[in-house]
Amino acid sequence: MLKQIICSGQAGSERAALDAAIGCNFDHGGFCLRGRLAEDGHIAQHYQLLSNEQETITSAQANVEFSDASAIFYPASLLNLQEQVLLHCISQQRPYKLIDMEALTPAQAAGCLEGFIQAHTIERLNITGPTLNNTPTAYDYTYQVVRQLLHSCQPLPPPGQTTLTLRWNQNS
Repeated sequence: MLKQIICSGQAGSERAALDAAIGCNFDHGGFCLRGRLAEDGHIAQHYQLLSNEQETITSAQANVEFSDASAIFYPASLLNLQEQVLLHCISQQRPYKLIDMEALTPAQAAGCLEGFIQAHTIERLNITGPTLNNTPTAYDYTYQVVRQLLHSCQPLPPPGQTTLTLRWNQNS
């Protein structure tokens, strides 16, 4: 069962995945660029990311190795970073799922990821994809996919309980 979303926090698909996780009260983490740098400035502290201080491995490679599998979002063809992540997954013999943002609706993509997670018993899923500079629609698309995925992965309440009663009992 999925327990954590892993990303490097770049603006676009990765930031969307983190925001969806936070919005769903879902655990997130990963390695970001040294100094918490992103194409749009610095990555905010509320993202639970560690600055990658290693010189021998990129944050994208560290996230592949730290996670159980990777979901690679791309717009019709792989961009440079997505291709590098794919090659690292292959070299590390890690499962990966390619998500063509132009071929699948967000609901279809979420369904594909749900099946992928179940088939490979994934607990930590690395998500990468295009940045806003490359693909302006990357954030919205990825956010929808990850939000739908996380809602489908939420554990069901115990018999006789509903989500509302569980929340009520937690707040009592």
